[in-house]
Parts: sequence; C-alpha cells; structure tokens
Amino acid sequence: MTIAPSYTYKEFIALLVLLSAILSSQNAIAQQDPLYSQYISNPFVINPAYAGLTNNLSFSLNYRNQWAGFEGSPKTINFNGHISLRNNQMGAGLMVVSDQIGNSKITEVFGSYSYRINLTDDKILSFGLQAGMANYQIDNSKVNPFHKDDDLFLGNFSETKPSFGFGAILKNDKFMVGLSVPRMLRSTLETQGQQATLYTQHYYLLGSYLLFV
Repeated sequence: MTIAPSYTYKEFIALLVLLSAILSSQNAIAQQDPLYSQYISNPFVINPAYAGLTNNLSFSLNYRNQWAGFEGSPKTINFNGHISLRNNQMGAGLMVVSDQIGNSKITEVFGSYSYRINLTDDKILSFGLQAGMANYQIDNSKVNPFHKDDDLFLGNFSETKPSFGFGAILKNDKFMVGLSVPRMLRSTLETQGQQATLYTQHYYLLGSYLLFV
C-alpha cells in the first residue's frame, strides 16, 4: 500500500520557492543593495540629488545587524555627509558603505555632486551624480562545503570596480518626489570558470508629503 504525502498550502508554496531558487542558482546574484530603515529620514543613501538639499552641513552614521545571532547574518555600516554650496545652488557629499553577508563583503566609497534649478518661487528640481569605487571580497575560509576540494570554494577573491549613480528630486515646502539609480553599472566576475553577477541596477522611487492639520 502506498501512502501519498500530505502538504499544507504554505508547505507547498515553500517547496515551490525552494525549487525555484535551486533551478535559478546559475543566475544567482551575489550582492544586492544594502537594506536600510526609514529612508525618508536620510534620502541621501539612495539618491545623490539630496546632497546639500537641506541647505546645511549634515552627517549620518547607520548600523544595521539583521537576524542577529545567526552566523553570517547581514551587517551594514553606512557613514555619509553632505553640504550645500554656492548659495544653495549646488551640493556635495561623501558616502562610505560596508555591507557583509555570509562569506561575501562589499566596501564602497562614493563622492556625490548635485545641481539645483528653481522652477518657481517654491519648487526646486535637483539633479545628482555619484561616482566611486566598489571592492568585492569573497572569503571561502568562512564556509564549510560538503566537498572540501570543490573548486568553487577554494581560495579567496577580491576585485575593485568603478561605480556610478544618478538621481533627481522635485520638492517644495510640502512635498518631495525622487527617482534614482544609485548603482548604474552591472558588475560581473569570472572565477574558477564560472561567471556570476556581482551587482545589478536597482531603481528607487521616493515620495513624501507634509500635511498640516
């Protein structure tokens, strides 16, 4: 007599997700944009057009430890600062990011520049560019593969590549709308005869409105 296994709806969905992950592993992306909370409190981390938009000198230090207590959990440190220049017509900023998950780590250093156009007495359109370098590292000493002689887990890897970003923000005293691509270049690497995508583009749409009651 054969007994057919019984699955709940959630178990079936989880099984489909697992199978999809396995089947798509050939095109897996090693590194994505770091995750932050409360983008609205510091839009500069995702949009270079925000550089100097507050008309003041601003600094920010953020630390995120996701899934604390789990080995290899994501850890992100972001330090940034920006300032308004030339009677608030331009802005400049600097950002340093360290993002680590498992045996992979990315360290980025960006410089940002923004230019603002006064559309009306109260509306400002700001354009921003950022440029810098991103260093990708893989430390295979932190993994424990089933086959110790697997070529994919032998040795360490480090590569530095350029990175560019763009953003735009429209704002006045009541609202702000922004669109950005912080990392425009798609970075790939080839190691042990295998090609992997290090980074791909992500698009951010940010909006806020101040309601007086």
